[in-house]
Amino acid sequence: MNRYKRFCILFLLLGAVPSTIFANGVLTIPDVETATPGIFSLPLTWEDKGSNISTLIIRWNSSIANVLLIDAEPSSNIGTEKKMMYSVTGTQINIIVFGGTQPIPDGLLANVLVQITAPLANNSQIPITGVSAEGADEKALPKNVSVNVGKIIVKNIDTYHSADTNKDWSINLSEVIRVVQLFNAREYHCQPGTEDGYAPFEGNKNCTPHKSDYNPQDWKIRLNELLRIIQFFNFPGGSYHPDPNGEDSYSPGPFSK
Repeated sequence: MNRYKRFCILFLLLGAVPSTIFANGVLTIPDVETATPGIFSLPLTWEDKGSNISTLIIRWNSSIANVLLIDAEPSSNIGTEKKMMYSVTGTQINIIVFGGTQPIPDGLLANVLVQITAPLANNSQIPITGVSAEGADEKALPKNVSVNVGKIIVKNIDTYHSADTNKDWSINLSEVIRVVQLFNAREYHCQPGTEDGYAPFEGNKNCTPHKSDYNPQDWKIRLNELLRIIQFFNFPGGSYHPDPNGEDSYSPGPFSK
């Protein structure tokens, strides 16, 4: 055995090989609970583990039935030096974090907006599959990335807003227009058999008031109440979720961990 081979074996036995050669950055997607159907935010977190990865490419090809990838929002945690770009094509979302020579900071990278498009059984568990990632250091040398993924736990939550007539935890344009119609009538009443159980103008009030009618609750949809439903509509996917601390027991935006 020549001197070079003996040196390499000794080097390995002594543990003197730099740990960065074997270090893996770790991308984690945790378990998340959400309503069905509904829109939710799925966090992507990062741990560098000494791998000095400055560029990261994430691919998620979701072939899961009834699960739709919509959008991605970068976290402020990545700082000003790093940038994030993404694209959604069919069932796949591609995300790249890049910029500068410093390692990508540990912590939250981004939130991916995901929609479950059909009602599923309560407590159904959907494994997250099809996620891969690769990285490179400041010299563009490839680095290994480990991916840890969780599951989506489905909950049947039925405390929908009255404006959400198709019960998907999302406010669409036709649902906003319906609230505008009630607003323009200056008053509304109970009307079984309509899309939302109400109708414009004065009439029977022997039912629970519309959930847009909350400040004050007076069988009128006022401007501030109309603007609240428009706020939901303006969030990604028109998403909203229950919030006991919200002014109307809801908050705009997707369900989140």
